[in-house]
Amino acid sequence: MGGRVFASNNKDTVLRAGIYDGLWPYRQELAVAAIAGTMPGLDDALLLLPAGTRVRPVLPSRMSYGAAGNSMLPPYTPLMFDLYILQ
Repeated sequence: MGGRVFASNNKDTVLRAGIYDGLWPYRQELAVAAIAGTMPGLDDALLLLPAGTRVRPVLPSRMSYGAAGNSMLPPYTPLMFDLYILQ
């Protein structure tokens, strides 16, 4: 993806990236660690970092979608997130 934004819950970010979808409810997302479907790399960040932490983890593909990729990402794509740990 070469640093391209493919998704965000921040309306300003998607407008700048040219991927705005008027049907999407742009708002903060809550993530629960260690449940089915969460990425191992995000689980690590959510479980190990204290509340109030702002972090930009870069997940190697083995800690995100791996060899399978997904509908928007090819296999073996590393991912970067901007996270704010609330609690």
